Amino acid sequence: MGRANGDEAEARRIGFEFTRRQLEEWGVQFDALHLGKPRYDLLVDDRAVFFEADWDRIHDALTFETGRPTTGAS
Repeated sequence: MGRANGDEAEARRIGFEFTRRQLEEWGVQFDALHLGKPRYDLLVDDRAVFFEADWDRIHDALTFETGRPTTGAS
């Protein structure tokens, strides 16, 4: 939604029909098409941060990045 500056209605106007047609041309079956990103306070993406098998280090890194402790740490 970068071009739409976070505006869901604008993202839909800009890209819905293009995306729908592209998916149909590729033969992708779908029930609904949602554009945009969900709202969140913290999103953990395994490709965007780093891989670390030590959950305590992940907790420490997220606490440092957000400035607040995360929940669920051991």
